[in-house]
Amino acid sequence: MKPLTINIFFTTFSINNTKNLVYSINDQLKAFPNNDCFLVINIIYHNNEFEFKQLQAIEDFSNFKINLIDQSEIAFLENNYQDFISEANCNINVNSIQRGRIQQQIYIKEYYSKFQNTIVWQVDDDMLFNSFKIDCNRIILSNEVDFFGVLLNLYCKKEAKIDALVAKSNYTPPIPSLLYTLNQLTDILKNKYEKCDIDQNEDYHDYYFSSLEKGYYNIKLHEDENTNTLIKRILNGQPITRPVLHKQFDEMSNEPFYLRGGNFIVFNSELFLTVPHLGFVFNSKEPARRSDMLHATLALELGYKIVENHELILVHNRCFEDYSFEKNIHDYYNDLIGNIVLIRLHKGVKEVNERITFHKKHLAEIILIFDEYNLEKDYKKEFELLKNLKQLVDQLKWKDLEPKYDEFLEKYIKIRKGENICKLQS
Repeated sequence: MKPLTINIFFTTFSINNTKNLVYSINDQLKAFPNNDCFLVINIIYHNNEFEFKQLQAIEDFSNFKINLIDQSEIAFLENNYQDFISEANCNINVNSIQRGRIQQQIYIKEYYSKFQNTIVWQVDDDMLFNSFKIDCNRIILSNEVDFFGVLLNLYCKKEAKIDALVAKSNYTPPIPSLLYTLNQLTDILKNKYEKCDIDQNEDYHDYYFSSLEKGYYNIKLHEDENTNTLIKRILNGQPITRPVLHKQFDEMSNEPFYLRGGNFIVFNSELFLTVPHLGFVFNSKEPARRSDMLHATLALELGYKIVENHELILVHNRCFEDYSFEKNIHDYYNDLIGNIVLIRLHKGVKEVNERITFHKKHLAEIILIFDEYNLEKDYKKEFELLKNLKQLVDQLKWKDLEPKYDEFLEKYIKIRKGENICKLQS
């Protein structure tokens, strides 16, 4: 019998991220050589053509195929699929997470026969097919999990009738760094760090979900550095401590509101034909984040079975070389817009206003720490950016978003009712 094809797919601007990801896959296949599958790594790349083609020619990669997709082909497809892109509410004049996923989707639609009856594993370009643990405050990557073996086992359980899986990521949280800046600053400046034993089998979580409190243990990375250096790392978005949540996950969830798509595995390729990767655009320059969650929600409402998976957790190996406080500010606001659109879709205006109030308080508390510890003196630029963001969030009102939301909702409802399904499949 012909082995099952697994199509790994990602969009990238980074040759370094690509190398890390591809080599992690190669290491997986060497560690677990007996899985009956064939891998194709589909890469939409934006620059460094020579280096990408060198990567494609490496002889050590003979156990899988690399399919490079350049920008000339993507531009051709974006031109041919203008109606579909409009249906998805995607702004192709701005590079965004949503646009990257739309590019993958129109490529799959164009060459659908190659993807039909295969597994499509969509990942962010800064993922690694590894497990990790922390030993003496050092990150240790390993191949303890046979990712493709686990995946094939899940796929063969046809009685489950699962159309797609949303798997998690760990190490660096997939949310804007400013969301966990407050808790990290609080830990460094206000809390005494005490080292204690740790059970390495526990699950690691980020500061957005877990503050330092009784029942949690924090591993302090970069332990040899002084407070000023740690503050700089925090403001650049780097996690400097790692809380451990004492909770084991043993059940799957299909709560649409919490499904994230940075590690998204599709068993039923028809999903790419019928469910556009829908997004919300507040203005011409700022597409909102969280389109992955909108996409999962829409797919569930169209009758696809999508479940959360806790076995295929990849390492989110976020690179901080190009990170800056400006980017953290930018991502924070766009994530807020995407988040309140999701809240409005599932709940109501009351909950939207509560979320906006949460962010106002969150930013005010960061500014208060700056004042309390006189950080403004050494971080003037960051302090000004924080104040500007606080002013922007203070001025944010649902009534200003509502006209754009109504336009978005009209498209969402049309797709949900199936009015455009035939057109999407053509």
